[in-house]
Amino acid sequence: MAADKKQGWASDSFSKYKEFRFIMTYLVISTSSSAATRVEDWELNWGKDKFPDMARASVALSFLAFFAFASSSLISGYTLCTLKSM
Repeated sequence: MAADKKQGWASDSFSKYKEFRFIMTYLVISTSSSAATRVEDWELNWGKDKFPDMARASVALSFLAFFAFASSSLISGYTLCTLKSM
């Protein structure tokens, strides 16, 4: 949905709104932190199986992707602000 470039029936698309991407990023991070706390409850209730391990890996990769995106944004912003015009 965030990468959709096609216009809908109202001649509008999500790619026009950068605020939408900010909201999507916030929702991904908040659901990851919620999942991180629920994994422990899952193990206490139903014991150890493959799901908690996969959930932990998903949470870790989600945070890793967010930090990679954040650091890339900071580096790009710094490069843009210190660029000398010709």
